[in-house]
Amino acid sequence: MIFIDEESQSIEIKIVSYQFPTNFTNVEDANWLNIFICVHSKIGNWQVVDPALTTWEFNELILWFETLSNNQKPTYSTLTFTEPNLSFELLNGYDEEIKQIRIRLNAECKPKRFKTPVFFDFKFDANKLKTVTEELKKNLQSFPEKK
Repeated sequence: MIFIDEESQSIEIKIVSYQFPTNFTNVEDANWLNIFICVHSKIGNWQVVDPALTTWEFNELILWFETLSNNQKPTYSTLTFTEPNLSFELLNGYDEEIKQIRIRLNAECKPKRFKTPVFFDFKFDANKLKTVTEELKKNLQSFPEKK
């Protein structure tokens, strides 16, 4: 999924592999996903592959966007995960016509030259949120939960 802001800055986020593709004995380890993140911005361009999410957390991200697309209140206004590398925050009301969402990159998902997390803000209407949800679902289909 590629997120693009009003100034043509973009963040691409997608699953590229399991971190441990042959691990079938430890369910926790087996479900870590390598996430590709590619940033084109005013502060610089970079890309990284990092085990930032599990299959369960990626599904939680899908449900978060789906909830927002239906103008429903998400369980959390800020969605954080086990690894503090990637987070999503709803900056305005869930019932607003246009949702403002901040994507924050930290730790291994940002260049080392930045001492603090970097973030980018995006605006979404309901149709765009539905598109995000569907693209994320499609990406996760290739990486089902290992049990």
